[in-house]
Amino acid sequence: MEYDEKMRDAVAREIKKAYTERKSRLLGRPWKPSSRHQSFSLWQAAADNALHLGAPPEAYVQAAFRNSKLVNGPFPNNLGGAAATRWWADYVKQNPKYREEQEMLEVLGIKDLMNMSPPAVTDIKEELQSVRQELYNMTGEKEWPPLGPKSLDIVQSTILPMSPHMRLILSYPDDTVRDWFGEEILEHFHNRPDVLRALNAFGYPMNEILSWLRQ
Repeated sequence: MEYDEKMRDAVAREIKKAYTERKSRLLGRPWKPSSRHQSFSLWQAAADNALHLGAPPEAYVQAAFRNSKLVNGPFPNNLGGAAATRWWADYVKQNPKYREEQEMLEVLGIKDLMNMSPPAVTDIKEELQSVRQELYNMTGEKEWPPLGPKSLDIVQSTILPMSPHMRLILSYPDDTVRDWFGEEILEHFHNRPDVLRALNAFGYPMNEILSWLRQ
């Protein structure tokens, strides 16, 4: 799988978030890394391994916690090595339904399974259908896409509630949406890299769109 540093760092943040949440639940208090586990490079190494294996971040972390035999482990430095690879292989064997779900995504035309976190896929599809119906009810316009002028006016405003990424993909490359909502959209992608990766896998030119947003 080909990926750039932005993709690697986005996945690293997801893995760190999933690890921190799971570790905190086990401890019954907020987990704080020791001095030797504070380097972001540990999470980048974990991301490299997850990307190589095609393992979604949350599932990758779950596999580590489920299959690690280390006392008080797994630890962040374990997530980028051979042990994590074994844990992931065991996880896939233990969860035949997981592999079936991934194969279903592939049948739907999703070539890069790593890019698709099923919750993000489902959320995007459901919201797209919902917004499309709402816009039709409000304007009677059938254009989809691109939007008709009445529908675009609504997307440019806050009349109809929708997620930042939905407003973006419906309006791109409309300068009004970029000027009014650009910073919010960029912050949204920073917090939800799974959505960014899912949109990229759906075929949206996200590198081009992000460059346009930052103008």
